[in-house]
Amino acid sequence: MRFNFRFSVLIILSILSVSCQDYYSRKSHKRTTELQKELFVETFTIFGSGAYGTDVVTQYLTDSIEFRKYIGTFDEGNEFYYYNISGDTVNVEKYKVGMNGKGKTLLKREQLLISSLKKQIISNNLVLLENIYDK
Repeated sequence: MRFNFRFSVLIILSILSVSCQDYYSRKSHKRTTELQKELFVETFTIFGSGAYGTDVVTQYLTDSIEFRKYIGTFDEGNEFYYYNISGDTVNVEKYKVGMNGKGKTLLKREQLLISSLKKQIISNNLVLLENIYDK
């Protein structure tokens, strides 16, 4: 009986340790790249292959104060995001690189307005505050 109990506890703890990963912790933070003054791209590792392959990462566009926008996930070995800033507009393009680094294919294109991102987050926070005070 004692062996089964210990084995059950070990299985439960193993499942919890695998399922409770925090991909946004400092431990999984890979880098922060400054695109322009007060505008950054944060990169987090969500699957590290180590010596056997490339990492799968996720990126967020942020000003570190008012907004944080999920951009997407990609394999660093053959994909990347390209950011082009023009005034208040950020053009984000996801590319896949061909075999041996030859050629690239556009997978996704998105246009973001920084002012809109700031307003959206502020309005979301106001809705949250209204819900708290309504109770």
